[in-house]
Amino acid sequence: MRRLAGPALVALLVIGFFWKLVLSDQFTWLASDDISTQVMPWIQFQASEWHAGRIPLWDPTAWGGQPLLAQAIAGTASPLNWPLFLAPLKHGWIRQSVLHWYYVLTRIIAAWTMFALCRDLGRSRAASVIAGVLFGAAGYFGSAEYPQIVNSGIWAPAVFLYQLRVVRGVRPWASAGLYGLFLGLVWLSGHHQVPIFVSITSCLMWFFDVFRRVSWRFGAAGLVIAGLVGALQILPTFEYGRQAVRWVGLDHPVGWNEKVPYAIHDNYAVKPLSLLAIAIPGLDKTVNPHIGAVALALALLGAAAAPRFAVISFIALIFSFGPATWLHGILYATVPLIEKARAPAQALMLVHLGLCALVAFGIDTVNEKGKRFAAYGLLATAALLSATGFILYKTGGVALMGDTRFMVTATAALGGAVLLLKGPKTVAKWALLGLILVETSTTSAQFTIYERQKERISKLKMMSEDADLVDFLHKQTSKPFRIEYDGDTFPHNLGDWWGLETFSTYTASAPEIVMRNEPYNPRVQAMLGVRYYLGTKPVRPDLTEVFTGASGRKIFAYPVAFPRAWAVHRTLQLKPAETARALIDPAIDLATAAIVTRPAPGLETCSGDSVRVTGHSPNRVEIEADMRCRGMVVLSETWFPGWKAAVDGRGTDVFDADGMVRGVVVERGSHRIDMVYRPVTVFAGGFLTVLGLLLAFGLRLADSDHGGAFRPLPKRDTA
Repeated sequence: MRRLAGPALVALLVIGFFWKLVLSDQFTWLASDDISTQVMPWIQFQASEWHAGRIPLWDPTAWGGQPLLAQAIAGTASPLNWPLFLAPLKHGWIRQSVLHWYYVLTRIIAAWTMFALCRDLGRSRAASVIAGVLFGAAGYFGSAEYPQIVNSGIWAPAVFLYQLRVVRGVRPWASAGLYGLFLGLVWLSGHHQVPIFVSITSCLMWFFDVFRRVSWRFGAAGLVIAGLVGALQILPTFEYGRQAVRWVGLDHPVGWNEKVPYAIHDNYAVKPLSLLAIAIPGLDKTVNPHIGAVALALALLGAAAAPRFAVISFIALIFSFGPATWLHGILYATVPLIEKARAPAQALMLVHLGLCALVAFGIDTVNEKGKRFAAYGLLATAALLSATGFILYKTGGVALMGDTRFMVTATAALGGAVLLLKGPKTVAKWALLGLILVETSTTSAQFTIYERQKERISKLKMMSEDADLVDFLHKQTSKPFRIEYDGDTFPHNLGDWWGLETFSTYTASAPEIVMRNEPYNPRVQAMLGVRYYLGTKPVRPDLTEVFTGASGRKIFAYPVAFPRAWAVHRTLQLKPAETARALIDPAIDLATAAIVTRPAPGLETCSGDSVRVTGHSPNRVEIEADMRCRGMVVLSETWFPGWKAAVDGRGTDVFDADGMVRGVVVERGSHRIDMVYRPVTVFAGGFLTVLGLLLAFGLRLADSDHGGAFRPLPKRDTA
């Protein structure tokens, strides 16, 4: 019970800190642009599919279809998301209360991993509780919204916990295995930026410790296991990345072999003035680093006892400034993958991690001289902020009802100084926790208020509208078809949200094979089966209005749209670079001829074929074809490695027809065609992930030294 008391208290404090989400129905974290328009539709789509008994590896609603798990940012491979996808739905929709609890539970896990790290480093229970709650509820995790980024960072303390156990010689093989397991979880969680930063930091620590005579075998074993555990996400993402283009902030997407321009990194870096936001609220411009003046003073007090975490925080902070310092530029130019992590500001997660660990060491310090210096610093901070507030108020620089949160910092700094100077040791620790929570609440947990921030929830509200438009589309008999829509009128991903097949959508990437083939040309759109356009006015003069919804938004019909599948009896072989020009050439009838990029079997000439799609789900398409002679059945869905085809149960080649879609050669007669998405990278990655988990637990069982979870640190700098 004593061992459970600390984690239980941490969880209760984090829940209390985020009371607005789970103890009230007046607030939400779901209203920001990317969360409501991109992340929520992904979650809804996957939840719908999981409840239908399918795990969607492919998303048919965007760009004619594209890999879903391989994009990483959809979080398909993250174990934390699986209970979310399986949570009970309400009328087919994921519940907002479930999403709110999901937000809080991920922060609880972050707090637990930091608590465990601090306890393992010999910190007191009170200090570990404070550090854990600070890590999970304030600073980086108190303001970060994207679950695919948050879910990778919450495991980072566990990574360093077991890496430091190896350094201290605590069951080194078992610790190396568990280190690899948690670093693998960092990669499974989704977004690539935090995993890149955590992995590079960890490798630098191994490099440093090997020189201090820690056996390289432990680090190598841990990194191998990390690669295996993370393989379910790493392998498909690597495959997709090489065959996709990505929007990074330019007016055009970039490919795998193109570096993300250095100027883009500057756009997503921490501005040096934001350094003040660590202590003073309201000065952040990108990621919020605010932990408050009291926590910062404690972190500085603990730096001497834990220089390793001080170095991690300092280097990560310098890196987060991006092009403002030379460090980022050198790493950008020399270290693989750094250039693809276009947001240096995400390194603030490591700054936050290091500072929270230092806070635990600062709370437990017995250096009275250091405590006095920290107290005097807090007194000076309180005086300076109070004087600044008074002057600004008197000169009209700030209104009494304006942003005066810095006065909370002044009050907390004064209280912290008193506690450090005069407070009883045990009482002071818990009182410091209260001060830290009060101070950090000025920037963390600032959620949208439904009644007072109607403009901010306008996009969220819009997502509950247009059921009449969707009902009209579902009633159309000529299925399947695709739609296009005005991204300004419908800012959210209609396809994933409503279960519609759209073409263009709001994603970070798209298959290169699609984007290079003039996908917005009217001929290509017709070939792709784009039948309707949703907006307030037609995007082309040849569109016909067919329905107006209660919201005033309308549906327009295109004059020509191909069926989803059809048969051709002639092929034209071209180089991949030539297909785009051929697709828009009016001399080529795409209804009777298919463009291919590699030799196809000779076809026969006839007419009167009958082709129809009889089954359609994310990972599978079923087609019935009645062929008068040998021809190629073309399915207007994106060609991509991993799609397998069988005609009457016998495997056959899948051609990249018309530059971007799938084609299968079929003989004369009636046939059943099955296309199944079975990517080797996903199944091989899944096998390697299971292997990595078995190795990690095998090392833990094999290393049978049960000498205790904690051994005293042999040197001051091992922390």
